[in-house]
Amino acid sequence: MAEVVYPRQMYKSMVQSHDCGRDSPTTIKDEVNTTGALCARLEWNEYQLAQEIGTVKEGQGAGKVEVNRGWEKPQDNWIKINTDAALNRKTCKAGWGIVAGDRHGKLIGSWACPTTRCAEAKVEEALALREAMVLARREGWRKVEFESDCKLVVDKVNAHEEEISIATILADIWRLKTEFDKCCFSFTRRTNNSVSHQIAKYAIGLIDIAEWKCDFPAWLLELAQADLEERRL
Repeated sequence: MAEVVYPRQMYKSMVQSHDCGRDSPTTIKDEVNTTGALCARLEWNEYQLAQEIGTVKEGQGAGKVEVNRGWEKPQDNWIKINTDAALNRKTCKAGWGIVAGDRHGKLIGSWACPTTRCAEAKVEEALALREAMVLARREGWRKVEFESDCKLVVDKVNAHEEEISIATILADIWRLKTEFDKCCFSFTRRTNNSVSHQIAKYAIGLIDIAEWKCDFPAWLLELAQADLEERRL
């Protein structure tokens, strides 16, 4: 298996080379601006890489990264709910996509939820997850796995770690978790979360919430089947 070189490692190597090979005088301000900008850019690239590759599971050794492939069915007697948020900065609107499936991969519920404002991405992702929990409780589902492609939110929820910008939402999520018999949260790549992603984009153009629980539109069924079969439309 080829070694994955993370941007942070590249950054350290580049800074070391820069320090060793410096032969022209520079000011401290120049050094701080150049190094700071480089570090910020590489940290962002590292975050994006982590989102694409996957997440290191507890118990795995350093450098061993699990890559999920396709939508995975939940355990017996469990419901799996995928969530996503989409943003349109031009119209200052956002949409949440929420889709529920059973252990056979059958759709049992889907919601397209438009919003009247557009917060930063992690806030909208957290709000979408909270809304999914409210809907699951309303449906009477007692064992639920919630899956999102926002690693930051999932990590904060699982670690019970606060984040200032989403502190109130996280508190609601932790409270709602106690109202289920069993409840867990998992991270997946965007490519494995395509159905809720498409629903979220669809929701941006809506005025009211669209809900499907018995009859699903053909495009939604096709997306779900493609996700289950690891195909991409």
